[in-house]
Parts: sequence; C-alpha cells; structure tokens
Amino acid sequence: MTHYQFEAIHPFVDGNGRTARVLNLLYLVDKGLLDIPVLYLSRHIIQNKALYYRYLLDVTTGGAWEQWVLFMLDAVRTTAQWTTAKIHAIRDLLEQTGHTDAVEPAESLFPRTGRVDLREPLLPD
Repeated sequence: MTHYQFEAIHPFVDGNGRTARVLNLLYLVDKGLLDIPVLYLSRHIIQNKALYYRYLLDVTTGGAWEQWVLFMLDAVRTTAQWTTAKIHAIRDLLEQTGHTDAVEPAESLFPRTGRVDLREPLLPD
C-alpha cells in the first residue's frame, strides 16, 4: 500500500517507482521480514509492466486494492524464489571451484546496529 501511495503522490519528475520499491524493501527490513534489502522487485514489475500500471490505475479510479495487493505479494514471492535460486547457484559454483572461503556471512557485511528512524535526518545539518 505504501508503494501505491508513493506512486500516487508522485513527488519526483522521475524515479518514483524505483523509490517506492526501495521503500518496500526498507519496510520489510524494518519489520524483520528481511535481514538485508536483497529483493529486486523491479525485475518482476518490469516483466509485468502492463499489469502493474493497470492495477495502479484501478486503485486510483475505483479503489480496487485487492488486485494491487495480490500483484505486489506475487512480486515478493516470485522475486524471493528467483533470488533464493540465484544464491544457491552462486554457492554451488563457489563450492565447485573451491572458493567457499571467499564468501562472508551476510551479517558481517550488513551488521545490525539498530533501527533507522526514517523520520529523522540521516546526516547532521
């Protein structure tokens, strides 16, 4: 729903969809549903662009939220499946080539240092 609302407000000349997708990822991380923002939802949305825009318009013109929410849930599901398969393929290649020591755990790359309050500025004035 946040994605749609950001698209509806349309605050930028360009990049509203990309920004909304980043907000989706940050929301999932903030709620503990993702450890790191690894889902590339743009791939699914670009592959289904006609439906994406139709469902956006249907919410705007008729309040048809159900199809929009189901579309976005499907985007998360299919993207998670695709991403998981890619991660497994990369791990398999690393094992086959004997480079398993080259992979650091995600926790060491993205340590949790606390939650970021997006209502507060990230940098001091």
